[in-house]
Amino acid sequence: WYQRRVHGVLIGSTLGIWINYKQPTWHKVTEPVALLAAIAVLCTGFLQSSLSGAPIWGQHPLLYAIVPIPIFLGLTFGVGVALLLKLEKPSAVAVGFDTSVQNIMVAIPVLNMTFADPVVAASSIAVPLLYS
Repeated sequence: WYQRRVHGVLIGSTLGIWINYKQPTWHKVTEPVALLAAIAVLCTGFLQSSLSGAPIWGQHPLLYAIVPIPIFLGLTFGVGVALLLKLEKPSAVAVGFDTSVQNIMVAIPVLNMTFADPVVAASSIAVPLLYS
């Protein structure tokens, strides 16, 4: 089940990038599909976490304090470097977003495949779920 989710995410992402490269005007069609797929991954991860022995709300309190740190650092680093490279502000914000939270949709299925124990897997996906 989890392997199919990972393959779906990777194939969907690759297909979306390829379609937008080949047919830039199709972006208005592919963007809602990608958004729905992202919402489905988040909902599935939240459901899995909720039904496990390690739900997202049952994590150690320190986790809730630590999770925002790499997001803030990634955003600050991405925007800072982009501005140093003289990118325009909207582009700098996009770079900051990419370096902080962009890959949540890939992290959840990959973490699910990494751990055979469902409780450990549910604990590991708490981090991307918290910053999504």
